[in-house]
Amino acid sequence: MEDTPAYVAAMADADRLCDEFQRWLGEEFGFEEPLSSILCREIQTRIYGRSFDIRDDEQRNAFYAAGGHSDEGCYKVCGIAAEVAAERLLGSG
Repeated sequence: MEDTPAYVAAMADADRLCDEFQRWLGEEFGFEEPLSSILCREIQTRIYGRSFDIRDDEQRNAFYAAGGHSDEGCYKVCGIAAEVAAERLLGSG
């Protein structure tokens, strides 16, 4: 890394973005404890009580049956991520 100060600043900005995403998910889904990552498996576990390996047919079908691809599942999570990113890019976040 040639420009360490720029890297450090970019990572700090990325951390703030992730923190905002985690906070917003917690509010929207009513998580009692804050998320410790932005990984799908943790988000799935918080929403559905378990994570799913969607590469596996049985688990993918269980994910769908649990509402994973519904307005209150992945679509909502991805929508929140998009909104957080858009607010940041537009300078309102």
